[in-house]
Amino acid sequence: MRMIITTVVLALAIIGSVIWTAVNHNGKTAKSAQSAETSSVKDTKSSDSSKNRLIVDVRTPEEYAADHVDGAINFPLDKIQNGEYPTTDKSIEIDVYCRSGARATTAAKILSDAGYKVVNLGGIATAKEKLSKE
Repeated sequence: MRMIITTVVLALAIIGSVIWTAVNHNGKTAKSAQSAETSSVKDTKSSDSSKNRLIVDVRTPEEYAADHVDGAINFPLDKIQNGEYPTTDKSIEIDVYCRSGARATTAAKILSDAGYKVVNLGGIATAKEKLSKE
């Protein structure tokens, strides 16, 4: 019985590793996730320096890689929920969006409670529409 459990655990670990590698190491997803993470913490001006704001996509790296608002960085909601923030500069407005608006609402609340100026752009379609009018 112990050998069966060990074999199942090992098989699940291998399968998980293969899936993680496939998702995170296909050219576009891995590159997008890496560049988004790097820019999110180090270069807040890359988003929209003319308005002193940071446009943040709080969806997963995979969702971000598939489509995102021009100039937005990817900073997933789970990071924000774990106390990580896309910038330490609280004078920069953070505009958040997600797929439908639910994750953006959660992110906006957490960031606002942490002392950031936050605008909830809602879902990606609404965010694109609002930002195109500016």
